Amino acid sequence: TGEVIPKYFHIWKWINEKLPASERQTARRRAKPEAVLREAEGAILALAEQWKKEYERFKKSDYPVPPVMIIVCDNTKLSELIFEYITENSKFKQMYPELSDNAIRIDSKLLEEAESIVEGETKQEAAEKLRKIVDTIGKTEWEYEGDPPGKNITCVVAVSMLNEGWDANNVTQTLGLRAFTSQLLCEQVVGRGLRRTSYDINQDGFLEPEYVDVYGVPFEVIPVKRKGTQARKKEEKTYTLVRALPERKHLEIKFPRVEGYVFDIKQKIKCNVDELPEFEVTPVKEPTEVVVKPVSAVRTGRPDRLGPGPEEIHYRDLTQIREQAIIYDIASEITNILVPTSDYSYAEDEKDKKIKKIYAARHILFPQVLKIVNEYSEESKIR
Repeated sequence: TGEVIPKYFHIWKWINEKLPASERQTARRRAKPEAVLREAEGAILALAEQWKKEYERFKKSDYPVPPVMIIVCDNTKLSELIFEYITENSKFKQMYPELSDNAIRIDSKLLEEAESIVEGETKQEAAEKLRKIVDTIGKTEWEYEGDPPGKNITCVVAVSMLNEGWDANNVTQTLGLRAFTSQLLCEQVVGRGLRRTSYDINQDGFLEPEYVDVYGVPFEVIPVKRKGTQARKKEEKTYTLVRALPERKHLEIKFPRVEGYVFDIKQKIKCNVDELPEFEVTPVKEPTEVVVKPVSAVRTGRPDRLGPGPEEIHYRDLTQIREQAIIYDIASEITNILVPTSDYSYAEDEKDKKIKKIYAARHILFPQVLKIVNEYSEESKIR
């Protein structure tokens, strides 16, 4: 058009300025989705045409996955309308069947309605299925058998769902149909297309340049002058997919994820629990309740329960202490008996010192004692 700022540079702002007052976005309402689609149709078709050329190039090069076009929308109503246009518009389907037949929409509204998509699936299962499709776009393999569910996806219509971490490397076209209020947001959207599809070295010893077509994302931090379409043409190569062969799965080498180290304990304590006497918990040894009553001023001598006045029972609420806490306390007391202090100056002879040093490491001794106390408790030694 010859304008200083191209119309498709910030297409959302350009569309909003074109719309009549009744359809324009204001502080209180959003722009009508039908009006936005009407004005953005030209940009969609232009990018779709570029995508078709990339699709033929990928196909000719036997690349294992197709190129992907992403459309980032302002809201769920707009994304739903854009998705219907791409997948149901007869004109669009006739011109770009591969793009139309393998499109997917992902937004919060769709995830909420996911339970009605497939009969018999729960909402959570259907939503997780959609996320797996999006997460495996551009992937040739995944952790399960068969092809990844997102391998053949060619178009993604989304609303703020393609955040950092989505690492598809086959994005070739990007359209932003939303307001971009910060350069950080621009970087996040543009960054979806900055992952390389090939790491082949050219004759000059450099990586072959790759490009992504971006409309509607006003990214201004690093102005770059793009080369002509002639720069895309290069010597066609046959790609070899390097992967693990199923018949060699038995040769797989697994490395453990080390979270810590445990020392090999050579000096261990032993205890024959069967020969230990039983321990009976009875009020005779330790009262569990106390009966009290007021003392009359006219009585003399030792207090007793006789005489006037109501009695009051004081209970000990032993349920507040968990059994595990009691076992830990017992193990701690035994450990203190075995290792009363780290000072060995009180030892009578060198043999005594040596024995004390063997058990000096409390962090080694305590787990062994705890195991014995647990075994004693589980063997019904306590009644």
